Amino acid sequence: MKYCFFIFLLLSCFSPFAQTENIARLRQKISQATNEKSKLTSYILLLEEHESIFKDSLQPIASRCLSLARSLQDKTAEGYAWLGIINAQLRNDNPNTADSIIHNTLKNYTLSISREADIVLRLNLAAAGILAANADYEGTVASLLSIAQDAENVGNYSVLSRCFNELGVISYNLNELPQALQYFQRALSYNDRNPNAKQALAYARINMAMVYSWQEQFDTAQHYLSAAIATCKQIENLYYLANAYSVQANIYKWSGRMPLAEAALLRMVSLREKTEGNLSFSNEQLSLGNYYVHSKNYHKAISIYQEGLAYHAAKRASGMAPNFELLLHYYEGLAKSYSATGPRNDYENALKQIISIKDSVADKSSALAIADMQTKYEVQKKETTIMMQELALSRKNILFYGSLLVSFFGLIIGWLLFKAYQRKSRMRIEAEIRHTASAVKEAEEGERRRIAADLHDNLGSYAAGIKSSADELKSTLFLQPQPALDLLQENAQQMVALLSDTIWAMRHTEMNLSGICDRVKLLFQRMRPNFKTIEMRVSETLVNDATFSPTQSYHLLMIVQEAINNALRHSHCQHLLISVSCDNIWSISIKDDGIGITKTDKQLERGNGIQNMQQRAQNIPCMLEWKSLESGTVVIIQQA
Repeated sequence: MKYCFFIFLLLSCFSPFAQTENIARLRQKISQATNEKSKLTSYILLLEEHESIFKDSLQPIASRCLSLARSLQDKTAEGYAWLGIINAQLRNDNPNTADSIIHNTLKNYTLSISREADIVLRLNLAAAGILAANADYEGTVASLLSIAQDAENVGNYSVLSRCFNELGVISYNLNELPQALQYFQRALSYNDRNPNAKQALAYARINMAMVYSWQEQFDTAQHYLSAAIATCKQIENLYYLANAYSVQANIYKWSGRMPLAEAALLRMVSLREKTEGNLSFSNEQLSLGNYYVHSKNYHKAISIYQEGLAYHAAKRASGMAPNFELLLHYYEGLAKSYSATGPRNDYENALKQIISIKDSVADKSSALAIADMQTKYEVQKKETTIMMQELALSRKNILFYGSLLVSFFGLIIGWLLFKAYQRKSRMRIEAEIRHTASAVKEAEEGERRRIAADLHDNLGSYAAGIKSSADELKSTLFLQPQPALDLLQENAQQMVALLSDTIWAMRHTEMNLSGICDRVKLLFQRMRPNFKTIEMRVSETLVNDATFSPTQSYHLLMIVQEAINNALRHSHCQHLLISVSCDNIWSISIKDDGIGITKTDKQLERGNGIQNMQQRAQNIPCMLEWKSLESGTVVIIQQA
């Protein structure tokens, strides 16, 4: 939730036709204006209501204002028109276009000219907002402090309050809550010097309520929020009013007043639709869906997620680029809802979509990384060429001037040193070639051993399942052949799926623990038909998300699969629990309530599967331990 508040800065500039009485009044003034000058004044005042104007209306209004300002040769009005166009570009998710307009416009205005100072400050503030949206916190803070100094020098307390609001938002997003409160309180103090800056006042109060609600000081948060809502209604700012209701919904939710939380969320969505249009696939609707999951109203949540995904699919079909981050959150909410309500196929499909989206993001990141590496390589290559040219030139100069100063013996010594350098270089290259050949040979041998272990871990377990299904088929051939045939077919499919897992692990440059956990859930879904009497469950406690190389993630997944197979085949258990946790270190445990192991059990010493698990643990590396319980066994895999 925190990171959405950067949108305060980027969208400080938005609107529908008569969304508010102020907008209706200004539009009427424009239509009834008796001269172009008064019409231009009304246009500028209308652009000040940008946060409440319908998104698709803002660009045409700003363009008409710009045209009128140019015809009247009013440079100041032209600057405010450009600010409206910048806000329209930000509203339509075009930050690069907005940034280009900002820098081109800044060339025409000067801070030292009093009538242009406000334009310069607001242009710089919009540029800082783009930096913040790109998570360049260091650059954003430096820019905001510089803008604050300029605003204080010219006495622009509205911009000054805005700067400290944004500094507070950055501190809030970095979990520096005491620092955030200091910034927000300072932002409030500047409103005493400019009582007309009610927009900045509402913004600061919403931010104060946000911090206090996060600290569970709900009474204080509600105090600031009630004042903020009153101010937003007074100035008819729909954007800030929607954000106030969003914070209010969190206060109600965290304090256990669920019906009030739902009502606040619905008010927030209604206001957003007035300025943004269809919100089927949006952070607002996602918040509402997540609320229904939190309140266990899963059918409403599923309806919201499905509607959003259908809208996104239609937009993608019309050529819109996919929003992978938002799409992932929608499917994660859908998976939680299906997991709670029970449709197995829908839950499995949602898990597959989550894995597919994460794979797509990983592929995109890999492509960007490769492109970045290629660029760095080209730059390095050019720098090396320049250095070689400079070195060659230096050598020529040294040889030329040195020949006038040094003696014949000096030339002989130089020649001997050059030959020694050549000999050392040749020896170093030969040593590197030998080392590379040795490394390749070792890698090939390691790969051979790994493939042998994989054949046992992957195909061995499902081969046993096929044998069991075949036995059942033989005993029930003339009675009920269909279930056995289905199981035989499904086990064959599982072999293909496990080969797919191998390819999946090899494709990634790195893998997170949460991604491995998703694969374990999918594995359970595949294995449930063969072990219908056993309850299988996955528990996650991921404060942090550990990262693994492709080899490490594959070995870890294979260890978990082998432990699951051993429990299902040998323990005679009724319940199987996989617990995944990561705080300072990561840990995975596979716990069953079966017959357990004894001190004289020789299986740990002689089994190929156990030996392969131990070898894989050394390759990660991690600690691997079997413990006998009063009822059952637990296998613990833990970060070394």
